[in-house]
Amino acid sequence: MFGITAKLYTVLVLLSSSIYTIGVWLLTPGSLIKNIMLGIGLSVQLLLMFYFLFKRINEEPDERFYRNIAKSSSILFTIAIFILLGIATLIAVCKVFVLNAGFLYILVAFLLLLFAITYFIIEKRG
Repeated sequence: MFGITAKLYTVLVLLSSSIYTIGVWLLTPGSLIKNIMLGIGLSVQLLLMFYFLFKRINEEPDERFYRNIAKSSSILFTIAIFILLGIATLIAVCKVFVLNAGFLYILVAFLLLLFAITYFIIEKRG
């Protein structure tokens, strides 16, 4: 049964893997083969994500769904603030620390995947 939580997991995992692919694309040195392979992989990920995003489901979100989304987003907001404070501290201590755009994309992908895992844990615990 493909319900609303399965749709949420699928879209979040595919979105985070797509953002991670863009981060790897930006961090690694460029070559024609890398661009072709990552472009094909990213296209497949985005096509699958949009397929599952627009797929109809027979389930309506209930109060429990919204409560679990609110809990997991609050937890992840706290985690994101601590991660950003850690990065700011690292930049302040190491004055020569360079923050690449690819690293930020990978960080955002990690946070999205962490949101999906947090929601999964809260959903299973009740």
